[in-house]
Amino acid sequence: MSINVLEYGILSNGEKVSQVAIKNSKGMEARIITYGAAITHLFAMDRNELPVDVVLGYDRLGDYEQGNSAFGAVVGRHANRIKNGYLKIDQSEYALTANNGKNSLHSGPSNFIGKNFEHKIIDESTVKLYGFSPDGEEGFPGNLKLEVTYTLSDENRLIIKYNAVIDKPTAINITNHSFFNLNGHDSGSAMEHLLTIDSDTITENDETLVPTGKYLSVEGTPFDFTSEKTLGEKIDDNHYQMVYGNGYDQNYVLKKRKSSQEPELAVRLTGDKTGIVMNTYTTQPGLQLYTANHLNKEIHGKENIQYGRRYGICLETQHFPGTPSNPHFPSVIIRPGEEFNQTTIYEFI
Repeated sequence: MSINVLEYGILSNGEKVSQVAIKNSKGMEARIITYGAAITHLFAMDRNELPVDVVLGYDRLGDYEQGNSAFGAVVGRHANRIKNGYLKIDQSEYALTANNGKNSLHSGPSNFIGKNFEHKIIDESTVKLYGFSPDGEEGFPGNLKLEVTYTLSDENRLIIKYNAVIDKPTAINITNHSFFNLNGHDSGSAMEHLLTIDSDTITENDETLVPTGKYLSVEGTPFDFTSEKTLGEKIDDNHYQMVYGNGYDQNYVLKKRKSSQEPELAVRLTGDKTGIVMNTYTTQPGLQLYTANHLNKEIHGKENIQYGRRYGICLETQHFPGTPSNPHFPSVIIRPGEEFNQTTIYEFI
């Protein structure tokens, strides 16, 4: 194992950004920058034991600062959408920044995607990053302290642990927003990847992609990944939920986790060209499947590659979107004295 820290660049406000590179004995490597606590590179070994960079991203810090795709970043306070930017906790009401029509998306422009984290090297396989969101930022109550820990194991597991504490009751729902392409970030469409999800239920969306509160069975729909199939097989189906999302942009209700502390297998994704298999484990109750429906070739990524529509796949482990407007969903409210803890593992075979 080895870990190295390099200077990555300087933000427009003058802050320095570092990149931490962790490499295991099998040749797998993860590179994380302090800006957005984002995964910029993730090299996994293909069937020929050659390294493949399996996440989309940029080569330049300025593109991360100016871009709106959140490549590889930590997303929160509340990932995904909150209906009408409205949050009520107990008897207090909060107006959140509406940055997605009338809805709050990923907690507005000041969310963790755009923050420069402090970092500490824990050991040769682990880095911990520290972020802070002040009381009232984008309308959310409470001073929030966030720790994100990345560990790359010799078992080819990238382990992400989140811990957050707060001084006022607030909503917390934090995830990672990596776009995966197991054929390589430069390989074009990811729609021939094979996918299995440990879920037989999705949350129904309204036309603005906020859950209505209703659960839908995936049986007989294009959302059924209970057995392995390619992503592209039914992505252009005229099912009304698919039409709303312009492809897959859906929250899956994962089958009941045995423990809120121990990550369990939720997703299996296979690159059709490389043979790389990625298993996703999580402690979270939900998973957002997003097929990069709105990427376009105006986005120039690493090695000046033009990323187009459906060139990547997001597997965002999370609580459900729209939870504040659907109180029967698993709660996202954290109170002083409590902690938000979440673990997600990306395992490569």
